[in-house]
Amino acid sequence: MKTLLFLLLALRLSALEVLTEARVAYFIPTDAQFRSNYGEDGIISSIETSFHARKDLYPWINISYYGNAAHPSIGGGKKSHIYYIPIGAGLKYLHFFDHLGFYAGVGVLPAYVHIQNNSPDLFRTQKNWGCGGVGKIGFIADRLWNCFLDLFAEYSYIKIPFQNNPKNTLHPANLTNFSIGGAIGYHFGARRDDDS
Repeated sequence: MKTLLFLLLALRLSALEVLTEARVAYFIPTDAQFRSNYGEDGIISSIETSFHARKDLYPWINISYYGNAAHPSIGGGKKSHIYYIPIGAGLKYLHFFDHLGFYAGVGVLPAYVHIQNNSPDLFRTQKNWGCGGVGKIGFIADRLWNCFLDLFAEYSYIKIPFQNNPKNTLHPANLTNFSIGGAIGYHFGARRDDDS
């Protein structure tokens, strides 16, 4: 009986269209204070999975990582490290024209940030969660032995509160950013147009 249930589940999963990709992007913070303290730019990497739901609609989930070390303009210029981990989920419209696809999507973006300061004038460790939103567009080149290439651009809006002064006032860290990059991915399961 367990074997039969396992086979039925495997058949169901094989019919599900899933796109999983490893992404790398050029990360450009939009906030001048963030750029001054933690660097003008950097590399953000992520893993994203999209599931075909209905027609051209694909729910997606994503986890990313950005880390950088810089000498802030405040606190005597001692080196600080920032680690930023956004976890996104949303919906995208993906339409294929033969082997090329275009998509646009939006989503929510809970994120964790951890900042380690080495200056005595700043809090040694700052860490917190926040939530924002993300918009994305991209092009997919499909049909390469079930692999695909993805060129994309994203805009993320997020501010995370921190304690930044002795009065314990919460100030938001503005992690709003623009990123542009590429990905390689694998197309699991049956494609919608394979059945036509």
